[in-house]
Amino acid sequence: MPEFVSSIEFIETLREKLGFLNAIIYIRQSWEEEGSISPSIQQAQTEEFCKKHGINPVDVVRDIDISGGTFDKRKVASVISRVRDGEANIVLVLLRNRWGRSSQNDAFEAELNRAGGTLISVSNPYDPTSAAGRTGIEVDNFVSVMTRRNISESWRNTQAKRRKDGVPHAGGIRFGYEGCPNCTKDEFITTSGRNRKRFIKCDECRALKEARPQTLDPITGPAAEEFCRRWVDGEKAATLAREMFDRGIRSIRGNRMTGSQWLVVLDTGFAAGYLRSRKVPVGTKGMPKLYKGNGINSFDVWTKGRHEAAISEELWQRYKEKRGLPDASHDTTAKYPLTGTMRCGRPVEDEQGNAVYNTDGTPKLCLRPMQKSTVTKNAKWKKKDGTITDYGKVVTDVYRCAGAIVTPRACTGITVTMRRAHAEALRWILTRAKGEGALPEEVERLTNQHRKAAQAQTQQEQVDKLTAQVKQLAKNVAVGLISDMAYKLVAPDLEADLAAAEVMLEQYKREARFTAAPPARAFMSIADMWEDATPLERRELLAPVLGRVIAYKEPGVFQVQLSFTPRWRPAVEPPALPAA
Repeated sequence: MPEFVSSIEFIETLREKLGFLNAIIYIRQSWEEEGSISPSIQQAQTEEFCKKHGINPVDVVRDIDISGGTFDKRKVASVISRVRDGEANIVLVLLRNRWGRSSQNDAFEAELNRAGGTLISVSNPYDPTSAAGRTGIEVDNFVSVMTRRNISESWRNTQAKRRKDGVPHAGGIRFGYEGCPNCTKDEFITTSGRNRKRFIKCDECRALKEARPQTLDPITGPAAEEFCRRWVDGEKAATLAREMFDRGIRSIRGNRMTGSQWLVVLDTGFAAGYLRSRKVPVGTKGMPKLYKGNGINSFDVWTKGRHEAAISEELWQRYKEKRGLPDASHDTTAKYPLTGTMRCGRPVEDEQGNAVYNTDGTPKLCLRPMQKSTVTKNAKWKKKDGTITDYGKVVTDVYRCAGAIVTPRACTGITVTMRRAHAEALRWILTRAKGEGALPEEVERLTNQHRKAAQAQTQQEQVDKLTAQVKQLAKNVAVGLISDMAYKLVAPDLEADLAAAEVMLEQYKREARFTAAPPARAFMSIADMWEDATPLERRELLAPVLGRVIAYKEPGVFQVQLSFTPRWRPAVEPPALPAA
């Protein structure tokens, strides 16, 4: 058997050819718990590898609590794009299964190679240019995929058994109920500082052949029934949610519940004694999308569980009938220029009032949408001669953090008057119209635009090529030019290559959109129409040019600051918030 060739020699070859080695360290963790290879361990060992071999780590990219079974929700496409831009030429992972546990592993690695980069595993540093090295890589990928499939099958079997036992398939405690009083909740902090919780079964539950059904909680169980009954009788969900909060009713995790969250809990039907599921699971390969959303009408299998119902069957039927009807009395269409676009920039705090930080050390921001609200206060004006004029109660329209409106005390919120916010928006438009300070930005934009347009075009050609190959392969098997066996051997890899190429094409198109800035005269046209436009018309004028506005408090400054980001540029955090 040939000896596996180390990639150390290959790294030196790259260094001689390229003159430098810049690496993006990629860290992924599906679920961090004690004994696992935590993100901190991954980062420490990859950084040690960089020091040992003279590699410059330019950035650390983390995908935490994300499965490696898919590439759709991860930052891999962004990493590949950065490599194509020349920011790095190596992507370092501790283990190859950190890159992914999918049949598309090879396809995305090929996209990385086409972008000018090389994937190197610190623990298994095979030389990708040698036959022995490629064999080692293929073995690692095969083991990763098989491990994921075994884990998935184990979970499916566990969930099927739970449904058969008449208990929730996910195993968690549902609102309104409680589990075995002898089972304990284990709370621990991982090596990277993340809080984790899990249940540990008692000896009696561990000895049972089937899961123990959950029992009604003496407080939250009746509360669920009361909320359902009063909502069906016509009371507002938000009003009921506030009342329940004042009475000390909290979610399973101990958090405040909004009106919509209460309805989502009731939609599960668990409080009515049911377990819900679908005939065809969402995302089943080879099946069309049969369900829209997770609404109460999108589930077609309702079976009785072994737990006691808190809600009667008659009340449940009335709830389902009302819940399935559209609410014509509530118009959710945004009517004001910055509704949804403006976000709250107040730093997030934990229950003890301590600041919460992102993985890169920057303060985590609330970033909830700011909604239209009103502030009422007594207005008085003191003149120079000492006389005071009392204007009585004055109502002012403001934008306020949704967290301070819907779930009070979830965020103390930031408030800015609508008059000032709209004036700042107009000032931003006029600044763009005059082109003040825009020359360096415009040069950078044009440079990026040409590069991203070229990348998107090249990637489109790759997608078209692979699409033609897939169609030709299907045609060949249909007319008998190749056998079904040959088709089954070739088609999966080709389809994986096409899927990866399409993901990268969307990434390049998304980045190209950030560089497509309108000319200055477009902003002048918006400014000319601004004064006579209605609030809804102003919103439509801003839609093509304004991406996001963050309202934040700058240290030492009383007035709320507004940070405007154009639609064609990625949103950035306010400059007044330094890293930890």
